[in-house]
Amino acid sequence: KGSHIVLDHPDLLRALNGRMIYFEANDGRICLVFDYLGRALVGSTDIRAADPETVRCEDDEIDYFLASLRELLPGLAFGREQIVYAYSGIRPLPASDGTAPGLISRDHSAPVVEIEGSRNWPIVSLVGGKWTTFRGFAEEVTDMLLSRLGQPRRVSTQSLAIGGGRDFPTDAAAHARWISAATAETGSSPARAEALLDRYGTTARLILAHEAERQAEPLADALEYTLAEIDWLARNENVVHLADIVMRRTALAITGRVSRGNLEQIADTAAAALSW
Repeated sequence: KGSHIVLDHPDLLRALNGRMIYFEANDGRICLVFDYLGRALVGSTDIRAADPETVRCEDDEIDYFLASLRELLPGLAFGREQIVYAYSGIRPLPASDGTAPGLISRDHSAPVVEIEGSRNWPIVSLVGGKWTTFRGFAEEVTDMLLSRLGQPRRVSTQSLAIGGGRDFPTDAAAHARWISAATAETGSSPARAEALLDRYGTTARLILAHEAERQAEPLADALEYTLAEIDWLARNENVVHLADIVMRRTALAITGRVSRGNLEQIADTAAAALSW
């Protein structure tokens, strides 16, 4: 598992000045700290975990991060009161006996178990990898499968933009045209169009149109989000639980913006949209 903490620490952000610090802690682990959505994201640990369902960022990991930061930046103060969020995730690493988790390869592989005995088909296993490399990994595996089947690749998605990356403006002129068209089409302000383009990519145009038709009242303690935006997420982003919105479809949790008022507004909006 790898744990992280998120700090509300303006002095640290000023010291970072937009840079990421990648450093080695006393025990040899590689750690990093960088500006993330106006907070400081600090990570990460490497600890073997028996049950992925029960992992969490433990107190000793928090102490470890704070001690490492104090040594890295002795001129700044660090304490638990600055933490707005903590989380732990699972890395699917290949099996390795007697190796420190931090030294195990993060690369991916696709070993094949060939036809054997009564099983008349091969088995391909996808091992390791990361979310950030899943498309490349998928391409490698499908290329291998196509080769085994004697089939040529007919379609490549290497340059295919998906989601909010579709038709994303790639230079200043294209960006200005996108904002101008979106505001003309939906009646939104340029500032709002900019904010949603930054948050959702070109999917922002759908949300801006949704806001034009519905209540654009802001959340009580997170004015950059609107009830219409939450309604659109609930209806279009496969939301099943309240936590899906708070923790996964928005940055409210990871930036420490969860409040009772926000939760009540989000719950009421999602319940109406999804008939909870």
